[in-house]
Amino acid sequence: MENTLRNRTLFQLVLQSKLATRAVLTECLIVALCEDDSYMLQELLNLGADPSNEVIWEVAARWRPNMLQILTAELLRERTVLTKGMRTNLLIEAIRQGANASSCVDSLIASGMVDLFDTGPYDGYPGVGDVPTTPLGVAIMESKKDPHYSFRVVNALLDAKCDPNSVVRWNGDDGPCINETALLQAIETGVVGLVKLLRNRGARVNEPPVLAVKRTPLQKAAEVGSLDIARLLLGYGADVNAEPAFSRGGTALQFAAISGNCNLAAELLNNGALLYARPSRVHGRWPLEGAAEHGRLDMIAFLWKAKTETYLLEEGETGFEEKHCRRAMELAVENGHLACRDLIVELSGLPYREKPEPTPLYIEVGTYVRSH
Repeated sequence: MENTLRNRTLFQLVLQSKLATRAVLTECLIVALCEDDSYMLQELLNLGADPSNEVIWEVAARWRPNMLQILTAELLRERTVLTKGMRTNLLIEAIRQGANASSCVDSLIASGMVDLFDTGPYDGYPGVGDVPTTPLGVAIMESKKDPHYSFRVVNALLDAKCDPNSVVRWNGDDGPCINETALLQAIETGVVGLVKLLRNRGARVNEPPVLAVKRTPLQKAAEVGSLDIARLLLGYGADVNAEPAFSRGGTALQFAAISGNCNLAAELLNNGALLYARPSRVHGRWPLEGAAEHGRLDMIAFLWKAKTETYLLEEGETGFEEKHCRRAMELAVENGHLACRDLIVELSGLPYREKPEPTPLYIEVGTYVRSH
């Protein structure tokens, strides 16, 4: 209390001096935030401190979310001109603060100042630096911490005309860009209620993989190994045999094999999943290959048993031919899953052959003598 009074006294002295420029008043906002002094904050704003200063908002969003409503109200009162990216970033930071900043979130959404389809500032192009995410994508990710708060914000954003089928996140820091729609992001969280909410608000369960969107909702559920969400989507009519993306995709069953969830794989097979469906043409994996690559020992045994119970209705590859068994062994060894390699050797009756070492290339270097 004594410290607060001392700062307020100093604050009054500054105001009465010639130092009270807009820049100084704006810097004093940080003092008000550090002291958690709403009176000082409001007085500074009334005297002309800049409510759009990015540093002020970052401090408030991270350490004083209870002060965000004061800043937001001043921002709206002045109709301050902000950059498009900063406006979005203000909303994203407020959403991340959880229920403490809910009134600020409501004000920003209702203001009409924020581009709800933007991702805010980020370094470089999509997929470089921070992962670009829209406010809807951020609200969905918050469901892992506070589902009730997340559902409320998601509903508010959808009421403000956000599209439940839009791309909300651009991944690609460690490889090719893979985008995720709102429903795919919700499935990633594993929160069943959020998947239901988006479905009820118009999200399509059979949205095909297009361009950088590499998964259907059911394929995503299989990839994360969620039996509950897979059952929910199947109940909504999700296509169990939807085609995989051309590159880096897979069928729902192929992703279930990679995830290692045998109960999920059984559920998909019981709902008509094709064991012998072809994988993506580029960087695809047959079920046996995917299971071996990721060390899914029980899944390998499960798939082999399923093979013996599945009839091939037409000629074509099954994913269990010798070349695929050998490829599965290689993937297992490359990733240190020697037990998986040994199980495939046992089930297939094929001996494991190590890949030959590449022959070193020797180049004879001659000498060149310059004539004088």
